[in-house]
Amino acid sequence: MSISLDTTVSSLMTNRRRVGALKSLGVLTVHDAITYYPFRVTDPVPLLPLRSITVGTAAAFAGVVRELRVRPLAARRGYRLEALVDDTEFALEHSVRPSSASLVFFSYKKHFVDWLSSRLGQGSSIVVQGESSFFNDRLQFTHPETLVIGKDVSTADEGLARVSRPRPVYHANSRISSEHIHESILTMLQALAESDETVGTSPSPNPDALADADERGGDDRKVSAEELGRAIPDIVPEDIRLSNGAMHRAEAIVAMHEPTDAKEFAKAIATLRYEEAFISQTALLRSREGVRATPGYACPVDEEHRLPEDFVASLPFDLTAGQHEVIDAIQKDMAKPYPMQRLLQGEVGSGKTVVCVAAMLQAVDSGNQAVLVAPTQVLAEQHYQTISDMVQKLSVG
Repeated sequence: MSISLDTTVSSLMTNRRRVGALKSLGVLTVHDAITYYPFRVTDPVPLLPLRSITVGTAAAFAGVVRELRVRPLAARRGYRLEALVDDTEFALEHSVRPSSASLVFFSYKKHFVDWLSSRLGQGSSIVVQGESSFFNDRLQFTHPETLVIGKDVSTADEGLARVSRPRPVYHANSRISSEHIHESILTMLQALAESDETVGTSPSPNPDALADADERGGDDRKVSAEELGRAIPDIVPEDIRLSNGAMHRAEAIVAMHEPTDAKEFAKAIATLRYEEAFISQTALLRSREGVRATPGYACPVDEEHRLPEDFVASLPFDLTAGQHEVIDAIQKDMAKPYPMQRLLQGEVGSGKTVVCVAAMLQAVDSGNQAVLVAPTQVLAEQHYQTISDMVQKLSVG
């Protein structure tokens, strides 16, 4: 099956409860998922030998699998996989005595347990990251993140760098945790990057494989921004993007959901904000060009049309430099043969009404009509009285 940004989450994930939970967050498609951005990242996970880990805290370490046991659950269907690991070499590097811990996994699916057993074989060197607990007089990690050295990463240092990196934190609810949101998004990013619709000749992701990846906490491979870029083209022209030091859009999305460090996460945010501003400004410019193609009523200000100037001269006070500047800009816009697009902003009492009356008189002096719209009757009556007092010294016509 080919996967695109419009592919529904329900067609990729077999976990119906998680599909429903994501739907409650408004995540219905792959596009919804990858643009469901985290609002912050966690601090890096500390690298600690087992004897230095405080129960109830997250930590990462390197170890070796010494024993592996798979047992069926007696009270309910499913399986419990327990791997006994020690950190001999890692502990000696930190000048502490080695220790051991249990890694525990639960699953209803026998093929998932078999797959995990084949990965965590006896004698395998692994890197582990998770939150610790204490059970049966031994440190325990339930469903930790594991990377097998030689399969997932080349060295223990590479694996430790990956599992200790900052983690994104998402807006969650009672139906789904931030961690499960993260896992689901990574699974879909990996599937999108590897889809045959994306990379041409690569095989389509197997739905069962996607389900297993979702259960084990996402794919162990880091999402390739280069491959993902074929499914997520950049929006900002490359020369503009490079001149502003921004990331490629696919690179920024990967960095949002799987940042190497907090600095990369911040750069991804800056890139996506720039992209949003670029799109917004481009849309405004296109709208402006469309308006300029629409015929309007030119209202010139010249020797024959001096009503605005006469109005300003008749006022019992002098206008500020800012008011003169704005009136001049509006006069130039209104003199053009297409509609004006301008927003006048100012604090209460800054003189916006005077500027507005000058513009209205410019329209009237060109043989047109002008209307001032007020949100309430009381304000309309106040404007009527104020404007009447302002123009009473003018002789129109």
